[in-house]
Amino acid sequence: MFKAQNELQNRNLRSLVFMAAVALVFSCLSVRLLYLQYARYEENLQSSDENRLRRIVLKAERGLIFDRNGTLLVGNRPSYQIVIKPAEIRKMDAETKDSLFKRLIHLKDSQGESIFDSAVVDTMFQRSAWKSHGTLRILEDASEEQVSIVQERSFEFPSVTTVVESRRSYPYGTLAAHLLGYTGEISDELFGYKYADFAPSAEAFQQESEKRIRELHMYDVLRADRCISVNSLEARVPFGDLDFAEYVMDLDPALKLNTYGKGKYLLRHAFEGDWLPHDILMREKAAFSDAVGHSMVDDLKEYAEAQYTDEEFEQKRRAYTFAQPFTKESLLYRELFEKFYPGQAHMVAGFWMPNKAWKGCDVQDPSARVLANYGDSGK
Repeated sequence: MFKAQNELQNRNLRSLVFMAAVALVFSCLSVRLLYLQYARYEENLQSSDENRLRRIVLKAERGLIFDRNGTLLVGNRPSYQIVIKPAEIRKMDAETKDSLFKRLIHLKDSQGESIFDSAVVDTMFQRSAWKSHGTLRILEDASEEQVSIVQERSFEFPSVTTVVESRRSYPYGTLAAHLLGYTGEISDELFGYKYADFAPSAEAFQQESEKRIRELHMYDVLRADRCISVNSLEARVPFGDLDFAEYVMDLDPALKLNTYGKGKYLLRHAFEGDWLPHDILMREKAAFSDAVGHSMVDDLKEYAEAQYTDEEFEQKRRAYTFAQPFTKESLLYRELFEKFYPGQAHMVAGFWMPNKAWKGCDVQDPSARVLANYGDSGK
């Protein structure tokens, strides 16, 4: 009987030890689960998104341009781009990344020519370290043969893929190039307007640049469309290229601050050499109001001044609670807007003006002519 009692006690003890072990295991699992769910929530969420989602920017096809007889002057054509996925490149260890780089730069076509430029691939690999989404192009306008070679050996090139984009096609080459030409829109938003010289910090410069780009459709691009495209002419905007804009916005904003004594210096510096005559490349940027003629702005202000007495100006401007006019000239423009687009002012963020929060920019005129750093701009 004593032996039976001992066996029962031993059995109970083993049961308790087993249950304690099970409880300990479940406790560890629960702690681990809480750690993953709360302490590493953001990291796991990002990893999950990268595994199940891939952000693809689809660029819309641009409109076709015909002459009055219906002959196509400007069309579109498909263009193959070979790209890498930066999110996947970042996950690779140094050895894997180096191996992929070497396989890419040693890949050759049927003529024995290298398909990829080693300098371009190296640059895109470096950019993948801070680019969190999208793709990076390592070969633009690839031939069908080049695309076929990469796709046939895709197992050798993880994170490398092919996308198709729309490119402009000009059946008549340079014919009417003076009408289907380039415009410099968007360079100011990327590299800074004249008033950006007053940016108090690199961070403030970057925030202002991002704001201007977000509002492009309300101002500069809209102006180009209404003044040029509406007359069946094409305004080509090279600085509006998405890859170029993204590249510039990825630069350290401190490099874009005007510490060189010349606005938009980085852009100018990129074209030094045999591209443009030096005196044209480094000439002062003209204010928009200068480009349309020095007297026009003064004439418009004089005309607006004659349209309203001081009492009428105060009464009429206070009728607007949103984007309230602040000069007789701005009231004139607001009334013209309301005449053609009544009650639709909220489509626009407000009057285009320098950042009044910056010292030197608290002005009552959008023109750079009123800024202290105007200097030789109008000459």
